Amino acid sequence: MTDTANTFTTLAVDPGLAEAFWPEKERIWPGFMFEDRYSNMYWSHLSRHFPEWQHYLLDDSARPLLWPRQSPVCGMGQCRVCRSVGLKG
Repeated sequence: MTDTANTFTTLAVDPGLAEAFWPEKERIWPGFMFEDRYSNMYWSHLSRHFPEWQHYLLDDSARPLLWPRQSPVCGMGQCRVCRSVGLKG
């Protein structure tokens, strides 16, 4: 096993990552992931409202190894993501 120089970054640091890796996401995610009513309602807000929570682990040639997407969503209508999509507690 060789030791490589992986890089951990976020969408806040490099906003172009989301668009650059979209084809890769389309390749590995099952088709139903792109048609879920509820995840589609919230998914687009993650990059815009929480770029610092959109992580990317890149290999030494800047290819994605991991890209977890997350947000500090409360689900009760109190946080900015819930309010931005009209969710009320």
